[in-house]
Amino acid sequence: MLLQKTNKGKLSLGRFQVPYRVYGSGDVSLVCVSGAQQTMAAWRSCIRYFSKKYSVVVFDLPGLGGAKILDGEASVHIDEQIEILDRVIRETTAGSHLILCGASWGSMIACAYAAKYPDRVDKLILGSFGLSLNEELRGVLSKGFDLHDGGQMDQVAHLILERFGQKVKGVYRAGIIRQFQEIGKSQALTLYHHCAFVNSCGSVDQFIDLKAITAKTLIVNGEDDTIIDADDAKLAAEQIPNCEFMIIPEAGHFLHIERSDILDIYDEFVRS
Repeated sequence: MLLQKTNKGKLSLGRFQVPYRVYGSGDVSLVCVSGAQQTMAAWRSCIRYFSKKYSVVVFDLPGLGGAKILDGEASVHIDEQIEILDRVIRETTAGSHLILCGASWGSMIACAYAAKYPDRVDKLILGSFGLSLNEELRGVLSKGFDLHDGGQMDQVAHLILERFGQKVKGVYRAGIIRQFQEIGKSQALTLYHHCAFVNSCGSVDQFIDLKAITAKTLIVNGEDDTIIDADDAKLAAEQIPNCEFMIIPEAGHFLHIERSDILDIYDEFVRS
């Protein structure tokens, strides 16, 4: 099925330029927030599934895809990412019911937004979400820093696929490899700063007030996710007032990219 764009544009937000796309239409807006080093393309299957029913909004965060950092440092602070999400939402949703759907790091941004603006979010889907870094993720970050410092950014794709993207196949797998083969110095530096911030973090609830979230929330994690511990994710779910928690058998970190049937779970939650 061809993806029919209903709206597209670029937002100027201070030192950033952020492209967005809106697919479909309806009284419900599903705004998708990508994980680290993921562009709008990561939501391709989600767009196909949901744009028949809802308005689906995707965008690139600065340092990725078509987004640009126009001036200033390569680092993009979490507060800046939250405000970028806020601007995208205000530009594209026009008062419709708002569903936020985050993947990996994008779930952190979506969660932080829902805590900061609780009255704006109706439902919240957090994919591959946990409170803190486990030892496997710390090991991946350490190896990634070494590859960056050694000028081997093309090898980061293989690090991702071997350590926590084992279940990613086909065009998505090829896309990850190509992305790191073609990565520029500025994008690599932005990713480096992001990973350094993640590595320095303690528990997520130290900078996100999970108890402030009023949206009905679903946390979905893969049983085979090597970089998020199930017990840690369950602890996060217990801190969010109205939260369901699901572990998906035979799924890893990349959830709907690995298994399109996970979108059925998202859809059931949105319709509930």
